[in-house]
Amino acid sequence: MHNPGKEHWQAAKWILRYLHDTRDVGLCFERDDSGIGHFAVGYVDSDYAGDLDGRKSTTGYVFTMAKGPVCWRSILQSSVARHELFSC
Repeated sequence: MHNPGKEHWQAAKWILRYLHDTRDVGLCFERDDSGIGHFAVGYVDSDYAGDLDGRKSTTGYVFTMAKGPVCWRSILQSSVARHELFSC
């Protein structure tokens, strides 16, 4: 960062407090001699205009490692789904 502002320092302090307060929390992975379970695997899915009021779609993803989720997100897309068909 070339010019950190007040919000950057607040975010850094929040992260340090979080790390301090959760220092005894962790994930334990069992040994997998097959070599299959320790690869990162990602899954993604979305619907088409599942939000009936706003005609927006929802997209979600999850990444797993050793068969356990490590990162995930579900978000309503910002663009509106349209039923138009275009031909070139």
